[in-house]
Amino acid sequence: MTRSDEEAVVEIYRAENRAMVERDQATLERILAETMTLTHMTGYVQPRQEWIAQIDNGRANEVLFFNRGASL
Repeated sequence: MTRSDEEAVVEIYRAENRAMVERDQATLERILAETMTLTHMTGYVQPRQEWIAQIDNGRANEVLFFNRGASL
C-alpha cells in the first residue's frame, strides 16, 4: 500500500465519521457499499439502509472516534 493509498483510506474513514455526526445521508450512501452491513455486538446484522436511516433520524447510538493522527 502506497502512502497515497493510506491517505485515501484515512480520508474515507474520516468522511464516514463526519457524515455520521452531521447526519449526512447522501455522503454515507455514496461512500458505503450497497452490500455493507453492520454487525452489532449482540450479533444482529443490520443492513446498510436501516443503519443509515437510524443515523438520519438520530436513533443510532454509535460511538465515534476522530483520529487526527491516524495511520495504517
